[in-house]
This record gives sequence, C-alpha cells and structure tokens, in this order.
Amino acid sequence: MMISVAILMYLFVAAIYDLRYRIIPNELVLLGIVAGASYSIIFISFSSLWIYSFHLLITVILLFPLFYFRVVGAGDVKLFAVVSPFLQTDTFIILFITAILTGGIFSLIQTFRYKDYFIRFFCLNSYLHSCLLDHKIKRYESKSEKNRQLPFAVCIFIGFVFIFLKGALNWRIPKF
Repeated sequence: MMISVAILMYLFVAAIYDLRYRIIPNELVLLGIVAGASYSIIFISFSSLWIYSFHLLITVILLFPLFYFRVVGAGDVKLFAVVSPFLQTDTFIILFITAILTGGIFSLIQTFRYKDYFIRFFCLNSYLHSCLLDHKIKRYESKSEKNRQLPFAVCIFIGFVFIFLKGALNWRIPKF
C-alpha cells in the first residue's frame, strides 16, 4: 500500500509538471528510477535490482515505437518505464489501455473545443493515405502548437488512479 501511494504521488507530480510545461523532466525520471532501484534493493534483495532493471529496459524497448511514431513523448515512455517494474504484466496492460483511452477522450474533447474536427480528420486521412500508397508506416509529423499537445502524464496518472481505486494493484515480488 505504501509503494502504491508513493507511485501515485510521483505520477501526480509528473502530471502537474506535464500540464504546466508540456514536458517531463529527466531529473524527475531519474528520481523515479533511483527510488525504484533503492526500493528493490532495500525491501526485496540486491539481486532484485537486475529484475527491476530488466523490466525497465523491456518497457522502454516495447514502447519506443510509440515514441518514434510520435504517439507519445519520450517522457511518457520513461514514466511508464519507471512504474512498470512494480506492476504485474496484466495490471500494466490495464494501466496502458486506460491511459490510451483517457488520452483519446481528452483528444476528442480538445478537438471539439477548438472546433477543428474536419481539419484533424483531413490530416489523419492524408497521413493514412500516404502510408498506404508508400506501403510503409511513416513518422507522424505534427505541426500543432505546444498548448495543443496532450499532456499524456495526466492520462497515465488517471489510469493509475483507476487501478488504485479498483484495487487491482498486484505488486511484483521476485522469489529467489
């Protein structure tokens, strides 16, 4: 329970920072990595540091394509990586899907707020058409203003709150 509250507070700080500045600072990510590694060593065992590092690295590798194709920012990938070693795989998938769905809802709200749904649909249509004609997936080049970018750390935070309130947190405790 204590670790879930700590992660909740960490994600809250990241969400606030992302809302204000539209970036997640590397210092905050480093703090999360150091805290997670320290937790692994102190409360589990020194050898659990390798498992923590492995899960962190796997998360970055699996989510890198989302960063490459500009679905999420690099800070969002790093934020998922900091949190993922503490969650069971199924709980992480729930967190990921909840964050994506929350981001989709926020994007729709933003699109209707700025009344540019036809422009957004046209951009998506021409991007998909270009990918189909060239038979390859391209990076999505967005020319949106900084204040129109979605602060995805907020979506990750909301996803974690959802999991926290549902009581679905299954902590990973390595057995050696």
